[in-house]
Amino acid sequence: MKLEGLFNLDLVAIAAAVVPKVLFVLIAIYGTQLLDRLLQKMIGLWFRQKTTPAAIDETVLSLIKLVARVVVYVVAILFVLQNLGLEITALLGGLGVAGLAIAFALQKVLEDIFSFFMIHFDKPFRVGDYITVGADSGTVKHIGIRSTRLTMPTGQELLISNRELTTARLQNFKRMQQRRVVFTVGIDYKASGAQLRQVKPIITAIFAKLPPKQVLLARVHLKTLHETALIFEIAYDVLGKEYDLYLDLQEQINLELLEQLRQAKIPLAHPLPTLK
Repeated sequence: MKLEGLFNLDLVAIAAAVVPKVLFVLIAIYGTQLLDRLLQKMIGLWFRQKTTPAAIDETVLSLIKLVARVVVYVVAILFVLQNLGLEITALLGGLGVAGLAIAFALQKVLEDIFSFFMIHFDKPFRVGDYITVGADSGTVKHIGIRSTRLTMPTGQELLISNRELTTARLQNFKRMQQRRVVFTVGIDYKASGAQLRQVKPIITAIFAKLPPKQVLLARVHLKTLHETALIFEIAYDVLGKEYDLYLDLQEQINLELLEQLRQAKIPLAHPLPTLK
């Protein structure tokens, strides 16, 4: 009878010690799941309030939700372990050392991921924009976590790391509202003073015939007395961002300028041969 009583007392003591901990763990699990769901919904609502529906990037949203979920569960696990009486100081120290080692090993990858968030929130360019990075240019096809893909004018696909895109000087032609064009015309020194004075009115008249909603003449000047030619500089603005519009206007200006100068018998300069 005494042994049976001791056995019953041991069971009661074990149950008294274990049951509260089991209940605590169960409550922690359900509480963590509830907190995770609420946080996921709050992130989604906040993200959609701050971003227009057309600009929502599901990749970014999924990544932010994943990071939030990992943080919630890691904190919850450490909280449970501490309340169960386990010493987590050494565990945190080990995790810190492991985290530093992982961060050092994945330094370039983490830089690309951080740059991805910079690109997303700062928006220096978007999918469909035509950009130039250094000597390379193309249309943005896809913005990924680690890299961005460009379709080059020649058809091939160019892969550029996000880190490079956030550190290099970048030109976005899609956002350009107008284009400033500067070019020069060389007149031969054989031209008389009267002929030189005709150059500016000829160029001004050419621009006056062009559509005012497409092009605007900024200036015409005899800029340089070069050793081989008298250099006139012409600057004008193309009131549009399309590259084809710029090429069409420049071609029209060049053809008309050649025709008008020939009619006025104003000689164009030719490079002098170098004698050795």
